[in-house]
Amino acid sequence: MSTKLRITIDPGHGERDNSYPPVKGFFEGTQMWKLAGFLRSELERRGFEVVTTRPLITDNPSVDSRGRAAAANKSVLFLSLHSNATADTTQTTVTGSEVYLSIKGREHKPLADKLLAAVCRVMNHSSRGVKERTLDNNAHNDYYGVIRSAANGGCTCAMLMEHGFHTNPTDAAFLTVDSNLRRLAEAEAEVISKHFGVEPEKSIVPLTTKDALLALRAAAGLEILTAEQAARLDVDKDGKVTTSDALIILQIEAGLSPYGKPAAKPEEAVISDNVAAGDMVIITQPYAGSAYDAVARNTTLVGQKRIVIRFISGSGVNFPLQLGVNSDDTSSANTSGFAKVNGVKKI
Repeated sequence: MSTKLRITIDPGHGERDNSYPPVKGFFEGTQMWKLAGFLRSELERRGFEVVTTRPLITDNPSVDSRGRAAAANKSVLFLSLHSNATADTTQTTVTGSEVYLSIKGREHKPLADKLLAAVCRVMNHSSRGVKERTLDNNAHNDYYGVIRSAANGGCTCAMLMEHGFHTNPTDAAFLTVDSNLRRLAEAEAEVISKHFGVEPEKSIVPLTTKDALLALRAAAGLEILTAEQAARLDVDKDGKVTTSDALIILQIEAGLSPYGKPAAKPEEAVISDNVAAGDMVIITQPYAGSAYDAVARNTTLVGQKRIVIRFISGSGVNFPLQLGVNSDDTSSANTSGFAKVNGVKKI
C-alpha cells in the first residue's frame, strides 16, 4: 500500500464548457483540464499520489461524484480548479482570483491563503480573498457541490480556486498560454508541498542543450525560472543563472571539461583571434552558400552571439551545424556536419 499523501484535483466543468468571450475558441473546461495535468505532474514529482476527477478531457462527472472521489480515496486535499466569469460578460474589467473553502475545514485557511497569494503573484492581479459560501443559508452546509460532497465525506480540506476571470481580456489571454499554466502549476505545487512537508523526490536529471538554451533565455530576461530550475541550471553555483552556466552545460553535453577550456585537439586547433572551443563569439560576416542554411534560418541576424562547442581548422571557422539548432528542428542538416563561417570574433 502506498504511504504517499494523496491529493484529488478536480478540473472544473467539461471540455467545451464556459467559453472565453475575449479569446474565441478557448473554454474554462479545457484550460482547467490542462492546468490540472501540469499540477498533477508537479505534485507527483514532489512525492504526492494524485487522483484527477477528469482523466480524459472529454470526462465530465457530476459535481457530487467529484467530491465523493476525494472522500473515498482519503485525500488530504481536494482542489477544484476554475476560472471565474461575470454574470454580464460585457463587464470585462473585473479581475482577481479567489478561493472558496469548506465551512467544515476552516483550520485549513492558512493553506488557502498561501495558494491564493501564489496564484495572484503569478497572474499579477489582485486577491479577492478566501471565502465561504453556504447552501440555503445553512451554516453547516457548503454551497458548492464539489466542496460539499468532499467535506461531508470526510475530506474537509476542500477548496475551489478561481483563477482570475475569463471574461477579462488580460486574465483570459494569460490562461490560454500553456507556459503560464505550467507556472501556475509549479507555484501551487510548491505551496502544497511546503504545507504538507513533502520534499521533492531526488533524481539525477542530465543536462542537455535544451537546458543551455533555457539558461541563456533566463540570463537574457526572457524566461522566468522556478526555484528548482534555477538551482539545477546554476552549474557553477554562483547564486544566479548566467551565460557562463549555459556554456558549461554545452561543454558537458559535448563531452568536454565542465570547467575551464579543454585542451584543443590537433584537428580543433585555435585558428582565428585565439578562438577556442568553449568561447563566446560573434559572427561579423553574413552566411553564404547552401551549407549554411541550417544555421542561418535560426540565426538570421548578422552579429548573432554564438557559443563554440568545437570547430575544425581550415579557411575560416567550421562550426557544427547544431550550434544554430532550433530545439524543435530535427532535420538531419541540423544535427550533423559542419558549416564554414568567416568573420568570427571572440567576445
